[in-house]
Amino acid sequence: MVEENVRIMGVGLGVIIIGVVWSLCLVLCITCSAVTGAARKAGFITFLIALISTVFLLLLPRQLQHSVTKPDVTIYDVFFYWRLALLGVIVLCVILGLMAIFRQHWMMPVYARSVNNLHRYN
Repeated sequence: MVEENVRIMGVGLGVIIIGVVWSLCLVLCITCSAVTGAARKAGFITFLIALISTVFLLLLPRQLQHSVTKPDVTIYDVFFYWRLALLGVIVLCVILGLMAIFRQHWMMPVYARSVNNLHRYN
């Protein structure tokens, strides 16, 4: 008999199965997109199979959670707001850095060459 509460890295078995199914679907869709002919439709078929299997796994009844006695100890996270502030600063820096990179990349001048000089370089 299968153990009732199977967990892999704190995640249930159904989530692992859904992740593997969608990973295989992504690989097959990318592989089939480069193929010509009737095999090209296999990517869409694998997407439908992954979608149907995901809906099926989501509709399966879940295991009832047993009531667990809660401990009387309350754990306080002292650094929660500092971590949020640091995360905000990091996100702001990433956004500003990406804007600077794209501005520099897109704003580079492209000078036109004259048609008379164009045949010399070929």
